[in-house]
Amino acid sequence: MTVKERIIRFVKSLGIGQGAFEKEVGLSNGYVNNIRKSIQPDKLQKISLRYPELNTGWLMTGEGEMLKSQMERQNNEETQSIKEDNASLISSVIKMVETADRNSVSIQEMAAAFNRNSKTLEKLVDLLIQNGINIPDGIVGEKGAECVQPKADKDAARTA
Repeated sequence: MTVKERIIRFVKSLGIGQGAFEKEVGLSNGYVNNIRKSIQPDKLQKISLRYPELNTGWLMTGEGEMLKSQMERQNNEETQSIKEDNASLISSVIKMVETADRNSVSIQEMAAAFNRNSKTLEKLVDLLIQNGINIPDGIVGEKGAECVQPKADKDAARTA
């Protein structure tokens, strides 16, 4: 029995016509009648997706039973469910990575803005000191204390 004959046998077991089978699977009209030796892997996959109960080993070689056992069908359903879950997880991970990338850029932008503001504050303090305005301790805070030192004091502190 050929692949074509086995497909025809399967279609008859479904109780539908070849045209209906071709349409349900997404094959061109007359595909089954035009099969010569075998069928392409993409066509086999279409058939398998639409009719998971069909034993594709039997379809291609004639070995085994036409229909898969209940356990095989259950395993295939579980495998499909796992594949779908994995696809969903992968999609979630990709979204998280994209969000992390955007957050990383935001953090880098904030750090750059902080650096610019620190330099601006340092220049402002220098100008105030040059104009004789006394800046009380603690205005800038401990971490920014070096900003309130006059440049001369900073240079002296660096060389010490």
